Amino acid sequence: MFTYINYFYQTAARIDHAAHANLAMKEVDETVALHDAVVKVLEMTDASDTLVIVTGDHSISMTVNGYTTINSNVLGKLNSIVS
Repeated sequence: MFTYINYFYQTAARIDHAAHANLAMKEVDETVALHDAVVKVLEMTDASDTLVIVTGDHSISMTVNGYTTINSNVLGKLNSIVS
């Protein structure tokens, strides 16, 4: 007798691509898209017979560097340079 399991597989490689390209807003957008996909899967499945695992193959830290004014938008262009 076969035992069937339900599973969901989703790759989120665009998060990594955006991080390597220093595209902060794209990285955030892709992370939200992954979250939305997982929420949808949880809505469409039954927790009693479906295992959902969300993991990553490595981490990327978003680094914001440079000199700008306080309260500048880190996802936008540099407002001004502090001298």
